[in-house]
Amino acid sequence: MPKGWCPNLYEPMKAADGLLVRIKPPSAKLSATAARRLAQAAGQFGNGAIELTSRANLQVRGLSAEGVAPFAEEIVAAGIADRNPAIERRRAVIHPPLADEDPAAARHASTIATAIETVLAGDERFARLPAKFAVAVDGGGILPLGETGADLRVICAHGRSLIAPAGAPLAAEVTEGDVIEAVVRLAEAFLDLSNRCASQPRRMRALVSDIGCAPFFATAGLYNLAPVSPLPSPRTIGWLAYSAYSEGMQGGFGLGLMFGAMTASLLAVLADLAEEYGDGTLRLTPWRALVLPGIVEHDAPALRERAARLGVIVEPDDPRRAVIACPGRPGCAAASVDARADAALLSNLILPSILHVSGCSKGCAHPGAAPVTLVGEDGRYGLIRNGRPGDMPMLRGLTMREAIDALGISA
Repeated sequence: MPKGWCPNLYEPMKAADGLLVRIKPPSAKLSATAARRLAQAAGQFGNGAIELTSRANLQVRGLSAEGVAPFAEEIVAAGIADRNPAIERRRAVIHPPLADEDPAAARHASTIATAIETVLAGDERFARLPAKFAVAVDGGGILPLGETGADLRVICAHGRSLIAPAGAPLAAEVTEGDVIEAVVRLAEAFLDLSNRCASQPRRMRALVSDIGCAPFFATAGLYNLAPVSPLPSPRTIGWLAYSAYSEGMQGGFGLGLMFGAMTASLLAVLADLAEEYGDGTLRLTPWRALVLPGIVEHDAPALRERAARLGVIVEPDDPRRAVIACPGRPGCAAASVDARADAALLSNLILPSILHVSGCSKGCAHPGAAPVTLVGEDGRYGLIRNGRPGDMPMLRGLTMREAIDALGISA
């Protein structure tokens, strides 16, 4: 497969534990019924392992070559994928998780996200966009998307919106009615300018780094520019109050998944909880967490207790949130270490900061920089500080015990 290629429902990726497919539920939302149907299909045609990605997509692992087509049929029938493979391939919009529920959010953000996805997926010109090219639509409120790794970030406000290319200090300011056209122009500008570059950058950040943001906006015909302010990371786990009702507060409840991983049986149980306590939907987020909306405040403690018994992360300061890890061995043939088993061990220790355990230098779970990265190399680890998995390690050939000692971690 070409570099930068991504799997989807119809184009599986080969992994050590079978074939892996990626599902992009519309509006990053699953009804409880669809979630149970997905869980049943993941167990029937795959190995029951499901992962939530940093783009609020779902990955189902362990499919056989014969199981891919019937699995896809089940997912389409559940209403969470398009029957057209070309359209499904181009659906790459990160939706605001609670914009349709949270009164403090820009309510039109969900509509804009859907419209952008429809335009980019339905226009064959954009089939030339790189597979990883994505647009994030931020509606603000209690769960702003902030930095998600998207190539374009649409920040919706009342009346006017900002569209910020990754890596640019400036954003185009447009009216609410011009957002879709502006996104189309910026996507066209990316195709035009990247084709002129000798290196042909595959991501927006690389293009902006090569040419600067002014020529990019000028090519798109956008001149009303404004500085982009960094956004704080939202609280994503636990009780998230967003509106008042006659008897108290209503909100969502964020449920974290260690490493973004869950079993098909866990997804089915969470679907039951969504119906019992909330509005019957599960919202997918880019933070390895699901949010159940429509929870009334007096039900939050009972939901917290039941989810905790399932092994789900229910507290924002849970130490398991400080560790990021890919599947590693034996799930990935590229890995030389059991990254998740080692990361689970580390999560029981007192960590100095966010720690990324990567099975190899590709860094699939977290391609960006982290305060500490342990990268698998021939069955041992390299230690990188404030860098990416592909950077040169400062120490190499470490056992896990030696890595723990080098980091000065205590129990």
